Amino acid sequence: MPGPAPRAIPPEIRWGLGDVGWGLLLFFTGQVATTLLALALMAATGGQDTLRPDQPPLLVVVLGVVGGWLGLIGWPVVATRFKGQGSLRKDFGLVFTWADVGWGVLAGFASLAISILLSLLWVAITGADAPSNAGFLAEVGTGPVVVLVLFATIAVGTPIAEELFFRGLLMRSLGKRWNVRVAVVGSSLLFGSLHATAGTSVGGALFIAGVTALYGLVLALLTVWRDGRLGGAITAHFVINGTQVLLFFVAGVR
Repeated sequence: MPGPAPRAIPPEIRWGLGDVGWGLLLFFTGQVATTLLALALMAATGGQDTLRPDQPPLLVVVLGVVGGWLGLIGWPVVATRFKGQGSLRKDFGLVFTWADVGWGVLAGFASLAISILLSLLWVAITGADAPSNAGFLAEVGTGPVVVLVLFATIAVGTPIAEELFFRGLLMRSLGKRWNVRVAVVGSSLLFGSLHATAGTSVGGALFIAGVTALYGLVLALLTVWRDGRLGGAITAHFVINGTQVLLFFVAGVR
């Protein structure tokens, strides 16, 4: 496998899999807390009629996503501050080069092409539309403010948060504990499993988890190949999420 292993970390580094656990705990806690806060605000302002599972209000969606950043961004910051080198760049590779951006764009569109092929295969086998965990985007509206907020949250903020955690803290912790192969595969599988949509069929959830795990595999390999820098993976993740947001917007205004 090309590139240096993510586990090539100074021996004084004390962060590891325990910090991954704390980060995930804060991720779920933050999502639940901010979603409940959004629901309470909607109900208090007379918006309870819109609180339907098939049409989530923009406030619920945005606060739910941002709430998860408490663990995805917050705990890596804590880990580097108290158990590492005091730098997200040094500990977790949060740095860009122009070459990283270029390869990230290519990897992002390649990942989308793979997911399209898998979706077509699903349609050919089942005769139904391919499952997606981004379907909620079409339900929150298509106005310019809505699209701008969703783009900033899902296409810009989420790639930074998720790459910092999954290809930063998680993959490096797995590599530190075992080896680069375990780090790449393990981080990709967890990344996929956490994106399976609740409420879908078992087959649909497995499809979403599998496609997202393939995204994670591409992002992990790109990170390893780019000397552990997250710039390429963040760019590729931006391309994937940004394309989905824009496609739902285009479909919604037709």
